[in-house]
Parts: sequence; C-alpha cells; structure tokens
Amino acid sequence: MDVAIVVALITSGCGLFGSLVGAVIVARTSSDKLLHQLELNSAVQDEKIASYQRVTNEKIDELRKQTGEQAEWGTRIALLEDWKNRMERDEK
Repeated sequence: MDVAIVVALITSGCGLFGSLVGAVIVARTSSDKLLHQLELNSAVQDEKIASYQRVTNEKIDELRKQTGEQAEWGTRIALLEDWKNRMERDEK
C-alpha cells in the first residue's frame, strides 16, 4: 500500500509539473505575441502622427503664403488710398 501511495504522489507531481511547464510556455508565447502586436501598433501610430504633422505643416505653409499675399494687398490699397487723397488734395 505504501508503494501505491508513492506512485500516486509521483504521478500527480509529474502531472502538476507538466501542467506548470505548459502554462509557463503558453504565457511566454502569449507575452511575445502581445509585445509584437504592441510594437506594430506603435509603428502604425508613429506613421499616423508623422503623416498628420506633414499635412499640418503644409496647411500652415499655405496659410503663411495667403497671409503674405493679403499683407501685400493691404500695402497696395494703402498706397492707392494715399495716392487718391493726394490727387483729391491737388484738385482743390
């Protein structure tokens, strides 16, 4: 009877050890897959941010150009108004 108990303990111990090793292997594999997925997601997010930044910079450049053009027109209008005022003053 003592031999049966020892055999039962050894058998259950091996089964428990095997289950533990299997669980560790599965956990490690899952961890590696998760880490890889996080790296991919990070790369995708980095590309989205870079793309958004490029588009934003292009829009800022276009607005800067338009602002410069408007400032030029403002100067021209001021010069024309000054010219008009001088012409009106000279006519009097």
